[in-house]
Amino acid sequence: MSQRKSIDLRGFTHRNPIPAACRLGPLLMSGSILPRYADGTSPATLDEQCALMFPDSATRPARHTETKDLPGNILVQCDIVAMIAE
Repeated sequence: MSQRKSIDLRGFTHRNPIPAACRLGPLLMSGSILPRYADGTSPATLDEQCALMFPDSATRPARHTETKDLPGNILVQCDIVAMIAE
C-alpha cells in the first residue's frame, strides 16, 4: 500500500492548515485553488479570474460548474482530481 504524501507549494497557503494537494499512490487531489495574484488580490470579473487560472483557452480542463458563496470577490474556484501513472 502506498503512503499518503502531502504536497506544499512555496507562497501558496490555505486559511485552514492543509496542504496544497495530496497524493496516495496514483491518485492526486488538490485543495481549493483560487484565482489570486501573488499579492493576494483577485481580478474583478469571472472571465478575468478564469483567464488567470487557465490562460490558454485551448488547454482548459473539462469541468462542472455550480453556484457557491466564496470569500471576498472570488467568483471561481477549482479542485484537481487526477490519476498519475506510477
